[in-house]
Amino acid sequence: MLKSTDPELRFDAEAHVYTLSGRRMPSVTQVLAQLEDWTKVDPVALDLARVRGQHIHRMVELDVHGNLDEDTLAPEYHGYLRQWRKFLAETRFKPLLAECQVFDERYGYAGTFDLAGTLGPRFILVDVKSGLVPRTVPLQTAAYLGAAVQRGKFPASAERAALRLHEDTYRFFPIDSSYDSDLGDFLAALRLHHWRERNA
Repeated sequence: MLKSTDPELRFDAEAHVYTLSGRRMPSVTQVLAQLEDWTKVDPVALDLARVRGQHIHRMVELDVHGNLDEDTLAPEYHGYLRQWRKFLAETRFKPLLAECQVFDERYGYAGTFDLAGTLGPRFILVDVKSGLVPRTVPLQTAAYLGAAVQRGKFPASAERAALRLHEDTYRFFPIDSSYDSDLGDFLAALRLHHWRERNA
């Protein structure tokens, strides 16, 4: 049975810190942040995008669990909800998990993936974006998948994809790059993260 949380892992949402038996674990997004340069982007626009993303992820999570009260949804997110449901109707993707925490004790990292479910006979881990799909998404999804497979939560045959939601459209991007290569690149970034921490 797939579970949405693991009792061994603790997450401080306010500080965005994962701990496992008192040991702090870097998050997947924290590790990958060093690979992107956002210094040329307006910080106000970045913050607005971050808040929008948080709201849309929460909307999707509540809808997956059947707990979304549409009357409380801000008007600017109604289009995103329509596109999310259009995606479900047109692809027949069946979400099984939303906002699920995972960790990899071997390599020492943790994170929360957006969605996992089935598309026909295929089991797929899906990362949801409300803006551009960054180049690090293959590494991000490989890290989540690696942790889930390692702990026996996902089948080793699981696939990866990104779902980009906009107000008036959606796009589904299957990730066809090598899982082993993407995970290797993530682990290289993880080593770089640890080196920077040691030499700060």
